[in-house]
Amino acid sequence: MLIARRVVPPLVAAGAVILLLAGCHPNQAASTNAPQAGASSAASAGPSVTPKAASPVAASAADYLLAGTPYQPDSNGEWDGHYGFWTDASHAVACDIYIFSGDSGGVSCEVRAAFASQRSYSLPAGVTTTCSATASGGFDTDGSALDINYKIFNTANANPNVGWAGCVSNQDTSFDAARKVLPANSILTVTQQDFETYTCQVTASVAACSDSTPGSSFHFGLKQADFHQG
Repeated sequence: MLIARRVVPPLVAAGAVILLLAGCHPNQAASTNAPQAGASSAASAGPSVTPKAASPVAASAADYLLAGTPYQPDSNGEWDGHYGFWTDASHAVACDIYIFSGDSGGVSCEVRAAFASQRSYSLPAGVTTTCSATASGGFDTDGSALDINYKIFNTANANPNVGWAGCVSNQDTSFDAARKVLPANSILTVTQQDFETYTCQVTASVAACSDSTPGSSFHFGLKQADFHQG
């Protein structure tokens, strides 16, 4: 912080010398000069400056690729890509992004089984911690994972693409050793041409993921879990 100091003007010092030469008592001169001395020692604080928050940094998607060869077709002309990360160093929450050739992909986050008892977020009505099939019968859920995915949520009467999906009892942990922590203030973007772009960012160990179309999103961590249908 910058400190501005006022300097005693030369005329004040010169006045003290004149009084002494005129026969004024030294103590009287000191008393006369005391207010000026006190004023000169007072410091006025400058304005405080609030530091600006750092802009999010784009993470390299290649650093989070766990499997597949995105946009490199195999002998059948097909390809896929599986990206994933941890939300923090505890490895309690794993997130995955999938893209495919000729089909929509998805993004999900889930609590690993060893940390399931540490969840403190609330589950909405109709979602329990018991692994059970959904009404449509397309997948199981126990409130341990959120997912953006057209293929499992889409029904004949509606067009949702985000919600609870997955159980701790059937998690795929085979890629966990290769996962990296997505640092705070980083944004991981994975684009699936002609379909969607998925983005994820972590703040205070909570992942915020979304798709570009229709704009659905969710927050997921041990203490927070919610979603928005785009």
